[in-house]
Amino acid sequence: MFRTYDGEIDAFAVYCPETCGVYLVPFDDITVTRFCYLRIEPTKNNQVQRVRWARDYEIGSAAKGGLRAPSGA
Repeated sequence: MFRTYDGEIDAFAVYCPETCGVYLVPFDDITVTRFCYLRIEPTKNNQVQRVRWARDYEIGSAAKGGLRAPSGA
């Protein structure tokens, strides 16, 4: 059975070890009930609709000394 967080949280904080990226995804941005994915690379078929880009939620990246500002800052 899957758990719902509706009304309990404001956002999910996500760390991706492959990119060292740290992301903050507001709960209201998640429209699905089971799984939510953040895309790092473009799709092979160039789909852009309904794609949740990781760069839109990046708040920093992990480094040995702590968090760094996103590369676009």
